[in-house]
Amino acid sequence: GTLSSSVPQTVKRSTFGVLKNVDKNVSLQPVTTLSIGDIVDSDGLGIVVWKSYDDSSYMLMSVEEVQGYNWTLASNWCSKYGEGWRMPDIAELSLIHDEFTTINTVLGGLGYTQLSTANKCYWSCTANPSSSDYYYRERLYDGLVLKNTGGDEYYASTANYTRAIKLIGNAAYEDFTGLCLEAIED
Repeated sequence: GTLSSSVPQTVKRSTFGVLKNVDKNVSLQPVTTLSIGDIVDSDGLGIVVWKSYDDSSYMLMSVEEVQGYNWTLASNWCSKYGEGWRMPDIAELSLIHDEFTTINTVLGGLGYTQLSTANKCYWSCTANPSSSDYYYRERLYDGLVLKNTGGDEYYASTANYTRAIKLIGNAAYEDFTGLCLEAIED
């Protein structure tokens, strides 16, 4: 999705290298914390979808999404969204589900594509342990995780929706389970 020209761009800058409450004609004002739903620029626009209890770490989700991509194309798109962006794992998709209403309210209000409220699933980088040809997906509006190996709907060549994520701040690898740090190259 793109920002409609009639909506002022509100972006955030923090000590983590993102923008805070900035209109196109306002100078940048550094801040030390962000909130769920803040739009930030961190080498690609994202929305804050998770924050640590001490406001030292944040997870951003891309304001743009791709639809109809197989797993390999989706993974490549995520890594090319900007430096440090990647496909979320299944636990991270569940964090996005937890803030579904807030995320869609902000995205819709700013003219971006909202998360799907239809029977559509978003890719994760979490492979099914029984077969690397199958990857977990989640319907974000209701949190249903699809992870079995039965049927083409879970197969890596199937078309699904995709959003990229990025961790900023002090987020460490140990904070998340099953992180997929390497994207599949063309």
